[in-house]
Parts: sequence; structure tokens; C-alpha cells
Amino acid sequence: MIGEKKEVLFEQLLRIKSLGDRSYYCPLDSQYEKNYPQGKLADGVDSALKIVLGFNGSPKQMEKKSAISEELAEEHCGFNMIRLKDGNLHGVMDGRNVIIDFSWIEDYTEFCSDHYVALARVTEVANNDSSLGGSVFLFDRKTLRPIVRFTSHPRKGSDKFSFLSSNKLQSVRISQSSMLVQTEIGQLIAENAEFF
Repeated sequence: MIGEKKEVLFEQLLRIKSLGDRSYYCPLDSQYEKNYPQGKLADGVDSALKIVLGFNGSPKQMEKKSAISEELAEEHCGFNMIRLKDGNLHGVMDGRNVIIDFSWIEDYTEFCSDHYVALARVTEVANNDSSLGGSVFLFDRKTLRPIVRFTSHPRKGSDKFSFLSSNKLQSVRISQSSMLVQTEIGQLIAENAEFF
């Protein structure tokens, strides 16, 4: 983490830890440690960064203080995976290299606005034309910092669903209270917010 005067404020060596069939960077973030305490750490590296930078309160509390501006994301800004010579997957998002767990992201479609990157996934319930569900992850476009996840669940009636293909998703309307995903077969309004 580099400050305004280019001095090093925090430096942390990372190790790769294998848990089951997945690999994680250590130390892990606090949210992971709370949900999967086999790491035996009370806090993750994000807690140490907050102390160094002088933040108080949880990440959720801090994010709720910053407003999300209303924007329309229609542009596909480029999200893809590249397999390196060593066999590991490497990500490119909005023209920049990223480290991300691809096991959950392969069904998402990316859209960019002036200030945000939105990753959207929409599900369609079988035999029910009016029932869409899904989720949208919102990132700050400049820093690629995750901000919030909005979700919406389809109406009950069937456990069978399928993901809409990327070419059927048209845009994401971003606002403080919801995300509206426009698709070829209708709109998904995701209003359940979970701030990072």
C-alpha cells in the first residue's frame, strides 16, 4: 500500500494455502476467516490495512457512507481468463490484470460505465416467462475495489433454472438502492444489497 508521498505504509508477504481443491492467498481476508475459521486467524490482512490507514468501523459501515452515483453501464469493458504456461488461470478486467477466483465468475457478464464495473448474472426459471433472478457485483472502475453486491431471487414455482447467455444481457442501470439489468426477455431489479 503506497501513500501520497510514495512511502510504503504496509507490506505483507503472501503465501498460497490449499484448502481442499482450492488455493487461497494467506493471510486471508477477515470475511473468509469468519466463515471458514480453519485459518485460525482472528482478523485478516484487511484489518491490518485499516489500522495502518486510520480507518475505524467495518468495511460495510465505511462503504455505506459513500454514495453510489446513478449511471448506465452498456459498454462491455473486457473480462477474460488466460491460462498461463504453469497452468494457472490469470484474469484481465477492464484492460488490467486481476487475481480472482474464477470458479464463481464464469457465468457473469461485465458492463462498464464511467465510474463502475458491473458483473451481472441473470437466471430464468423454467416454465415461467416473468420470473428472473440473479445478482450484480459492483466495482469501482478506477481501483477495481469491490463496493456492493445486489441480489434478487426469482418467484417460487420451480427449482429448475438456467443462466441467460451473455448476448441476452444488454445493460445495467446503477443506483444507490438497486441495480436494473436489462435483458432481451425483460428486466431484473436487484434490490438486496450486501456491502463489502
